[in-house]
Amino acid sequence: MKKIILMVFIVIIAFIILFFAINSLNSPESPEINNVPEEQNIDHLKLLENANINIPDLEVTTKLKNGGTQFEVPFNGTSFIGSIVLQKDFWVEWSNEDRKDLSGIYAINTGGSGVFLYLILFDVSNDGTLSQKAETFLGDRISIESLRVDKSAQNSTIDYAIVIDTLVRGEDDSFAALPTVPEIKTFYVIDQRLAR
Repeated sequence: MKKIILMVFIVIIAFIILFFAINSLNSPESPEINNVPEEQNIDHLKLLENANINIPDLEVTTKLKNGGTQFEVPFNGTSFIGSIVLQKDFWVEWSNEDRKDLSGIYAINTGGSGVFLYLILFDVSNDGTLSQKAETFLGDRISIESLRVDKSAQNSTIDYAIVIDTLVRGEDDSFAALPTVPEIKTFYVIDQRLAR
């Protein structure tokens, strides 16, 4: 009985956090963007906030509006509602003479207590259209501390690296525990694919 009460409590907390995250998307006091020149903040952030997203692992496509949306997932003759929110402080861009990439971190909730974070990489066409090229799962209920492009990883195969400083839970910690263990996740971008 105590486990059921704890799980209900965790689900309620997750929904409260998600509610405030979605409502803060419309806040006029949105935080500054890390690592991006001021003149580029508006255009590229707006592209990510209003992107068409193929929800990883669910075979569902949805269009974001102002950084978030709900989506419906068919399941065993019925369906459930999920939500996706761009983590506005955590996005980066990279370009060369041939292409421009935008990458952002998105939080996905499918109705349970999990908040699944994904890194999603997009190609930006000359007319500003985004095309999702790659995505990778970062973790469930982890904390993102920073996101940056590492051009020093570039070589004849690797275009660049995306480095993410996170906090995760310890091996023996439950999912209800706050993430406190630092972990650096590095992804190498090779022809708009993500590799570890």
